[in-house]
Amino acid sequence: MKALVAEYSESLVAFRFHAHEGKQNYLDSFSDTNVRKLWRTAGELGLIIKLHIGPDSAGQVAGLAREFPEFTVLVDHMAEAQYGSGPEFSDTIRLSELDNVYMKLSGLNHYATDELLFESVIPFSRCVVDSFGPDRMVLGSGSPEIVDTHLTHWSESDRGKSKATICSACSASRALGRRQVHQFLWRWHQ
Repeated sequence: MKALVAEYSESLVAFRFHAHEGKQNYLDSFSDTNVRKLWRTAGELGLIIKLHIGPDSAGQVAGLAREFPEFTVLVDHMAEAQYGSGPEFSDTIRLSELDNVYMKLSGLNHYATDELLFESVIPFSRCVVDSFGPDRMVLGSGSPEIVDTHLTHWSESDRGKSKATICSACSASRALGRRQVHQFLWRWHQ
């Protein structure tokens, strides 16, 4: 990882932990020694720590985010709510208490079928985005109209913050103060 960051220092801005695919987990625990080493190394190299996790991992993630508050953490797809229970998702909401954790408004199509704006999940998305607030939310995919549709109760200025940070990895880095051309994705397999 260090060699890649050294070679692509102007373009490599994120390290992604891909903890699961659907209900198949690739990562048993964020407390695993190797996972902790990767987290620390990525953070020390100044990379955004991107997480493709389910709600069942949020409590473990909170521990690492607290331990390393200087590292920026970005949770993808609103932590894939469809793969967890209510109590587990409450751990995801509690991640909003940590100033270094950001949430990506994306993945609505993983559980809503009313494309393009996914209006059936507005109550849920509002709960999540209101927890994190306009300064720690980024739009991950889809039309910026999703922000206008889901966040009518936010000011135009606050909605603009999320729309300005449409988050392919490129715009996430702009949102969090870094440049991006490439993204290094790490799929952790046991």
